[in-house]
Amino acid sequence: MKKAILTMFAALLCATAATAEVIDGISYRLSKNQTGNTAAVKRDSKVSYSGELIIPPTVTYGGETYTVTAIDSYGLQDISMVTKLSLPATVTYIASNNFIWKNSLESITVAEGNPTYDSRGGCNAIIETRENKLVAGCTNTVIPEGIIYFADGALGGTSLETIVIPKSVVSIGEDVFSGCEKLTTVTILGSLAEGIDEGAFSGCRALTDIYLYAETPPSLDSESFGEDGIEGITLHVPATAIEAYKADNRWSNNCESIVALADADPVGIQPIDNSQFTIDNSDRAYYRLDGHRTPTLQKGLNIVRQKDGTIRKVIMNK
Repeated sequence: MKKAILTMFAALLCATAATAEVIDGISYRLSKNQTGNTAAVKRDSKVSYSGELIIPPTVTYGGETYTVTAIDSYGLQDISMVTKLSLPATVTYIASNNFIWKNSLESITVAEGNPTYDSRGGCNAIIETRENKLVAGCTNTVIPEGIIYFADGALGGTSLETIVIPKSVVSIGEDVFSGCEKLTTVTILGSLAEGIDEGAFSGCRALTDIYLYAETPPSLDSESFGEDGIEGITLHVPATAIEAYKADNRWSNNCESIVALADADPVGIQPIDNSQFTIDNSDRAYYRLDGHRTPTLQKGLNIVRQKDGTIRKVIMNK
């Protein structure tokens, strides 16, 4: 009986054997079990990443192939020197505490066919498909219509200068834009039924204008703009809602002035017609607000990504 128990214990150890290895410059936790060989990107203080980081669908070690299925907690915590990140269709689990430092990140792609995550419409973000949750973004992220939630810190620390939050978003969670030191303009198209959480805009010292289209003031945490707040914010709201926002102490205490939205708002959107804009697809990429890429500018509001990575918002009148 004792021998049988020892044999079963040894078999169990073999079935769940795991080793840590660095393969092609990426640190992995390699596991063998009854369902096959798998690999997860893991934290390694001796390994750093820079430039373009491509996580492969499989890796080979000791003559055996392992499928890369996960990113362990802290596995990609610091990617502050990475400019482009690509995830394969095989990665179906991303643990917490990843993508915290990403100030140089300009591009994110998830391979087509991934059953858990996507980067729909070239939005430059990792989206949890089923929950429509934006897990991580970068400097060039365009938030697609249909996104409902953000993971905590999803866009924190990026070099975003302006962002449009679509109507589908119901809340801005903790630290979503924390540390976005270049962020000057935020446009919120929906009602944010579940409000703005603690630290959502903490450290956004350059923030000067918020364009908020909700008739009813969304709930605001006492530290949504950080413990010390941010000076000089102008809040643009519907004219019929100005008094409601002024009567809400959390909004009035955090905003230097509350004014009516104007026809030309938000700042940075340029009303033009076709005759005023030279279309050159080799130098520009065009997107609708829902994140879908289009071959040319469309009537209404467009997001235009220039060849140098900068982003413009353009309205086509005809």
